[in-house]
Amino acid sequence: MAFAVVAPFPELANLIQKACTQLDFQIRIEVGDLEEGVRAAERLMKEDKSIEVLVSRGGTAKLIESRLGIPTVAIEIGTFDIIRALAEAAHHGKNIGVIGFKNIIFGSAQLGDYLGIKITELEYSRKSELENLIQQAVHQRAVLIVGHL
Repeated sequence: MAFAVVAPFPELANLIQKACTQLDFQIRIEVGDLEEGVRAAERLMKEDKSIEVLVSRGGTAKLIESRLGIPTVAIEIGTFDIIRALAEAAHHGKNIGVIGFKNIIFGSAQLGDYLGIKITELEYSRKSELENLIQQAVHQRAVLIVGHL
């Protein structure tokens, strides 16, 4: 079974490429987030008809699967990743905005109780929503915004 990766950001693409190189595994990797990711997936599938599964992350994985109908494996962000980011953010202030897709940020506000900070969840599904959400976070006096952009 042939598969390829659409990484939403270059750092993830580099990490995957490094792991594949260490394992002596050849894989096609494209970079693209959300709509750009869908276009990257279309290019991959057009260039290599043997691709049966794509691997991506977050909202990009959801968009690829829903738009192209190809099975897509989502790279999950773990709870520990979110806790680590929030704990680091807490060093900079006690009012933190967490921005991302629902499946990534869900429940992060409750983590604030354990970390002694106020967390505002800012959910988006399209890049065009980001500016308004960031303004909303500023209006709510968030000193820092962390998350999945």
